[in-house]
Amino acid sequence: MLHADIGKAEPYVHELALGWIGHYVVGASCGVVFALLVGPEWLAAWIFGLATLAFGWFLLQPGLGLGWAASRAPNPARVRILNLAGTRCSGWDCG
Repeated sequence: MLHADIGKAEPYVHELALGWIGHYVVGASCGVVFALLVGPEWLAAWIFGLATLAFGWFLLQPGLGLGWAASRAPNPARVRILNLAGTRCSGWDCG
């Protein structure tokens, strides 16, 4: 399940479509869970966004072979900044 280098993995049939569908299902699920748990609170949205960011940094990215918080990516700082920017937008959407 973990890859040393995701770029060298064999592609799956319809991989791109499955990836986008999975991406939006996870995002929508996080939004629904958040709304059910805490309601429309700005600070709670921000904290929830950081928690979802942690899942990406410490579960998804290592599973893709990028290391903790993209530490093995060609430009880890850029990846982290983009992740934070995306989380900020998601928090605004939820809040």
